[in-house]
Amino acid sequence: MAELSDEDKRKILEPGYQQAKTPPSVRGLGGWLIVIVGFPLVYSLLRGLALPLIMLTVTSTYNLKILISALFFGIVCSPWLLFLYFRHKAAFPKQYTFWLFASYLYDYYFIFTPIINSTDRAQVIGGLIFNLLAILYMKYSKRVSATFIEPL
Repeated sequence: MAELSDEDKRKILEPGYQQAKTPPSVRGLGGWLIVIVGFPLVYSLLRGLALPLIMLTVTSTYNLKILISALFFGIVCSPWLLFLYFRHKAAFPKQYTFWLFASYLYDYYFIFTPIINSTDRAQVIGGLIFNLLAILYMKYSKRVSATFIEPL
């Protein structure tokens, strides 16, 4: 294999190199990137803002766990991830994947585990399937690799 010249190495490290290699149809926020990534982030933020108002009276530890999940993953994490998302930052895919993984684990182990019945089981399995699809999309999508290229 031929050694890359210093000029080629510099070009590869420049912001926009990956974007220049991909066709314009797969660059930017569009397609499944909005459905799989954008909508869940906006939903999480809105849930985090609305849930404390809905649950003004926390009467059980179950409600408290839901409130903690909504506050942390919705109000603390979602705005940061939305910032990375709309600014096309290179750190977004890994941080979004971690957010999906952490929020699912928290919800499953601390919220659903004590009360799993058939309805909750379907919700847990549905959440797992969505998270796996989103993580695979973030890892293998050409649109993701061409969009999130800006350094933090």
